[in-house]
Formats: sequence, structure tokens, C-alpha cells
Amino acid sequence: MSPHPPSPSPESSPRRRAAVVLVAVAAVVAALPVAARPLTIVTDPEPATWHDRVVVTVSGTVVTACGPEIVTLTLAGEAGGSPTPLLLDLVESTCPLAAPATSHPFTVAAELPRLVVGSYLVVVRDQAIGGEESTAPLLVHDVSAIRIGVPEAATSEEPAVLRLLVIGACPGADVEVVEGRIEIAYSDQCAVLPPDSRVVEIEAPVGPLPPGTYPVAVFDLGAGPDPANAPVARAILRVWDAEECVPSATALCLQEGRFRVEVAWEKPNGATGSGQAVPLEGRDDSGLFWFFNPANVELTVKVLPGCSANGRWWVFLSGLSNVEYEVTVTDTRADVARAYGNGQGQFPVLTADTATFATCP
Repeated sequence: MSPHPPSPSPESSPRRRAAVVLVAVAAVVAALPVAARPLTIVTDPEPATWHDRVVVTVSGTVVTACGPEIVTLTLAGEAGGSPTPLLLDLVESTCPLAAPATSHPFTVAAELPRLVVGSYLVVVRDQAIGGEESTAPLLVHDVSAIRIGVPEAATSEEPAVLRLLVIGACPGADVEVVEGRIEIAYSDQCAVLPPDSRVVEIEAPVGPLPPGTYPVAVFDLGAGPDPANAPVARAILRVWDAEECVPSATALCLQEGRFRVEVAWEKPNGATGSGQAVPLEGRDDSGLFWFFNPANVELTVKVLPGCSANGRWWVFLSGLSNVEYEVTVTDTRADVARAYGNGQGQFPVLTADTATFATCP
């Protein structure tokens, strides 16, 4: 009988060799540098002053089975250097789910303490990827004594005229639109030192601009020629679409200017007039009207998107007056209007129209 061939040693078996190769590959991969994760850093407000609580927002992607909620951003403090580094740590919590990991976009934010005037560097340390750092500059300005006046109803069809109240003998202003912001460089343009100064108002026209909301910043170069060190005054300019609703004393504009609401009233003695519109700060879906006295609200209006429910915009009216009045609501984009009336001497009931405005996209 021929002898049996010798059994392969554990070191030379195919399974053992494959395991050794996998271990070696894993060791090589572990030794490779981890690719930095691209991060977007935004500071708000921009430009900032020492009056502000600055918020740092960081956006990117995370590969996990637990969703973007595992990513947090915390303030770690300041470090020495110039400009002053502000350290923030981007941290990923442990994901307990044994499921396939997928890529999720995330956005996290942290509020900075109040900062004195100066130059800073926001440093975000990505602790989940080897402490990789991403940076963004931050300038904190002094607060300027300049006052800014913005038009209440600027439209997209003509320039908006900003008004600056300043102290100067021969002031001037250069206006520039930068990435959706309006920046104004103010300086006293006298060729020689003026003998005295006075309070003056100057105009700074800009546009026409597309509809939207524009932050306005005035850099007071009277404190020095470098805008990075100039005191700043801020305001917000709203530009309305000239083809849609433009607010006025008697026109209420809702849903980003899409819907115009107007009211006409008549007293029992035959006197007539228009309801006076009262927008609600921070609310784009609701407003009020008064008829005879600003302290006496006569009507509330709300326009809501019911598109996901029945493909309609919903209109709600609540009257508080028994005089005769007619409310006209117009969808300016679709050119669709409806009037809602209340008879003389009648006590109004809640109007809920969820059918008329079939003008959803």
C-alpha cells in the first residue's frame, strides 16, 4: 500500500494563507491616512458685530446606519494665536445598529460666546476622521452710529433707494451687491479737512434687484480705510416681485407675495372706505385689517397651502365687525380671485374656503 501524502501544515493551508493575506491587507488599510471629509462652515450674522451672538453652522455628510443625528458640534474654546482660533469639535456618537451604513447629509450648529472686536479663525476639528481641521475666517466689527432707512415696498422693477443718516460735511457711499448681500462703503469725501460736521441724510440707490430678502451692511470707513476694521451698521431690505403683490396701506401680501388681500367697507350711513392692512411680523401666512381705528382690529386673514391634502390653497377669514364689507383675495401668479362678503348689520361667521384656489403647482 502506498503511503498517504503528508497533511499540509496549518501554516501552509489555503484557508490559513487567505487569513494571513486579509490580516495583512487590513493592516495596510489601517496604516493609510483617512481622507478628509469636506465640510462647509458658515457664520451668522455676516458681517458680525460685538453685539451679536454668532452661530457657526457646519454641513457635510456622514456614513452611518443611525442617520445624521449622531453628529454633534461643540465649542471647545479659544487657542492662542493671531487671528484668534475658535475651536469647535465635530463628534460622531457610536451607532448601535448592525445595519448597512449609508451616506446622510447633516447640518449642525453651535453658538459662540460674545466676542470683542477683532479677527478670528473658526477651526472645526473633525474628531471622527483623525482630527482633520477645516477653517473659516470671522471678523467681529464695532457698531457704527450710522442709521439705515430702507423702503417699505421696494419692487423688482426699479432701484431701491437706501437712506443713510450720518455725521459728515461731504459724505459719500459706494454700493455693491455681493453674494446676495448689499454692502455699502461710507466715507467722508472732502478733499480737505472740513471745518465742521453736520447730520445729513444721503441716498444710496441699488438695483433693480430680483425679488428676495437682502441683508444690508454699511461699513463706516471714517474709522479707517480698511473695511475689515470698519464699524458696521445693518438692516434688511425686502424686494417684492412687481408682477405679484406689493404691500401698501390697503394691500396685505401673504405667502411670499403670491396672495393679495384687500378689503372695502361701507357704514350704514353710506360712508365707504378701505381696510387698512396690518402685516404680522415673522408671519407670512396671516395678517389683520382695521377699518376706523388702528387700535380696533376688524378682520383676520390666513392663507395656508393645503396642496398636499386636496391640491388647493386654503383661505380663512374671521370678521369682528357687523358693518358691510367685502374681502377680495387674489392669487397673483394664477390670476384667480374671489370676493367674500358680509352684509350690513350681519354678525360674521368664520369663512373657511378650501376649494376655490386650485392653483397649486
